[in-house]
Amino acid sequence: MALLRHKTQNTHSLTLAARIGATVQLVPSLSCLIHICFNMDRKRVIAIWSLYRHRKNRKRRNRRYWVHPINQRRDEAGIFALLFEELRADENKFFNYFRMSVASFDELHNRLKYNIQKQNTNFRNCIQPKEMLAVTLR
Repeated sequence: MALLRHKTQNTHSLTLAARIGATVQLVPSLSCLIHICFNMDRKRVIAIWSLYRHRKNRKRRNRRYWVHPINQRRDEAGIFALLFEELRADENKFFNYFRMSVASFDELHNRLKYNIQKQNTNFRNCIQPKEMLAVTLR
């Protein structure tokens, strides 16, 4: 069964393409629905009507932000931005965190960065290769 949504002049209506190939317009009145679907059995009419009512009464979630401000500041105030440079300053902490030395990390990063580099888009900046490598090793 395929369900298609149309927008008519003042009302939204759903079209249900049944297995028999018939197309049924769901209308706001149950009596009209029964009149239109007179050749369908009662259970199918009730199922179509309940589907229509469910979709009509479904509440849409209002979103306040396209991207939440916390996530927008991730590049400057995220865990990687704050922690990585501090770990690089302390060789032992860096080794305990990544299980490799700073020199090994830098060498691995230099070998892989062109293979794992993504491209920035108009919508968002890509995750930098150094951050990808750090997440992978962690």
